[in-house]
Amino acid sequence: MDKADKVTIRLTADQAAALDFLVVGDQFKNRSDAIRAAIDEMTKEPEIEEGKITVDLPDGIVASLDKLVDLGHYRSRDLGIFELLRNGLEALDIEEISLRQKQRMDILIEKKAKNIVDDVYSNYVKQ
Repeated sequence: MDKADKVTIRLTADQAAALDFLVVGDQFKNRSDAIRAAIDEMTKEPEIEEGKITVDLPDGIVASLDKLVDLGHYRSRDLGIFELLRNGLEALDIEEISLRQKQRMDILIEKKAKNIVDDVYSNYVKQ
């Protein structure tokens, strides 16, 4: 391993016990290995599979989806999510959004050009 930075952290008693449980259970050699593994897991890039997206949803949304599945509104969570996304995307006018974005960029460019002209004029007047 490369030269490592030493970092001190404070844990609650429960967190320290959980960490020790992982070490005693032979999942990790020591606390540092367990913490490094947790950091690696939290910072790793998501695996991208063609045509598949993984999303972490808040518990409330998952509960609502499950309720809609239980009521028979959707056949499964996946189909519910697909339907909600499809309806949301259909409600958006992507062409209109693109046009507005282009207009914003044009305005920004005009403002920058005006600021440059104003600066040049101010400098000219000062001389």
